[in-house]
Amino acid sequence: MSWILADIKSLFPLSQTAVSSVPQPGDEARSFKSDPSKDGDAASSLEYPLASRKPSVIVFVRHLGCPFCQETIQEQLIPLAKKRDDIDFFLVSQADTETTRSYVSRLPVQEPSNIPFTILSSPAPHSLYSMWGISQLSAGSVFGPGVISRVMELAREKGIKNQETVGSRWLNSGAFAVSAEGEVLWSHIAARADDVSDLQSALKAIDGQR
Repeated sequence: MSWILADIKSLFPLSQTAVSSVPQPGDEARSFKSDPSKDGDAASSLEYPLASRKPSVIVFVRHLGCPFCQETIQEQLIPLAKKRDDIDFFLVSQADTETTRSYVSRLPVQEPSNIPFTILSSPAPHSLYSMWGISQLSAGSVFGPGVISRVMELAREKGIKNQETVGSRWLNSGAFAVSAEGEVLWSHIAARADDVSDLQSALKAIDGQR
């Protein structure tokens, strides 16, 4: 029953702050200081340039439970973050930090106690998504035949299936590569729900800048 209610809730109109333009290569990366009274999670702050002085990849995923969210984390983010300790990786989630951590820990490629990236929580009104230019998708971009076909393909070929929904189905996804100095090097905003960001391209942008 809880799954059904969560799925229904995920289809409610999206509550989101005013959406900024998408940061483009050459732009200054956008810092974010969380306000718990508005953003729901005091731990979710992002300030550029990073204290580590490393380049970074910041990944905004769709709602937890979405097969494309799982594919992004499981197939790309976790393996790359484990391999490249010279880069800081961030996952921006619609869910709170602990819910997201629990979700990631249950994925088949992840040890529960050793998540190799930082989780940033941006629940409704999704201020961090808005600041980085990520807005909502149309109904066709979420439920179009190409998207549904890809959902079925992931289930059939990789065992990645819809799970209980946490968040809004309408909020889009995207990713960015940022230099150690805080300059955007690469950006990708999904054209539809199954348009998963190629994080290898993000790494190429970082490596090419060095």
